[in-house]
Parts: sequence; structure tokens; C-alpha cells
Amino acid sequence: MSLSATWNMPEGPVVLNNTPLVAFWAIGRLDLLRDLFGEALIPQAVQAEFLAMERSSRERALAEATWIRSVTLAPSLAGSGIYGPGPRRGRSLGLWPRKGAPGS
Repeated sequence: MSLSATWNMPEGPVVLNNTPLVAFWAIGRLDLLRDLFGEALIPQAVQAEFLAMERSSRERALAEATWIRSVTLAPSLAGSGIYGPGPRRGRSLGLWPRKGAPGS
């Protein structure tokens, strides 16, 4: 039985911060994000943070994970402190379901 059969998955893509991205990458299972959500969006700042270590292997993983797409955040989110650097960064959400793609 699949997890999606027992849990209502959000419609549309989810927006990830670095924590779940690194966690799934570390166990070699970025594909689980596709299986659970279909598409995952990462703000450009998250992509930069993700690529700050072990750059070549992480770039390769993102290139192969076509269901993960880097996006520019809408100005209202980018300036909120949720995704940018700073003292409020810890309040960012690990998985944040969104309808539509921010910045598209």
C-alpha cells in the first residue's frame, strides 16, 4: 500500500527548504519527493544553500531530479524572512504546500 493511499497529498507542487532536500539527497531518495508530491519547488536561495557543499554531486542529483525546480520567490515571500538569511530563518517550513508556482 502506498503512502498516498492513506494520506491526502496536497494538490500541486510543494516548496522545500534545505532540510528535507538534504535529507532525501543523503539517503539517495530524492525520488520520494516526486512520488509524494509530483513536483517540488526550491527557492533560488535554497538551491544555493544546497549546492554550497559537495557541489558536483548535488548538482548532478538536481539535474537528474527533473521534478525539482528552482524558482524565484514572489517579492512578498522573499522579503518575509522566511526563506532569506537572517535570525528568522529558523521559522521556515520544511514542506509547504502551495497552489501554483511562486515566481512563475
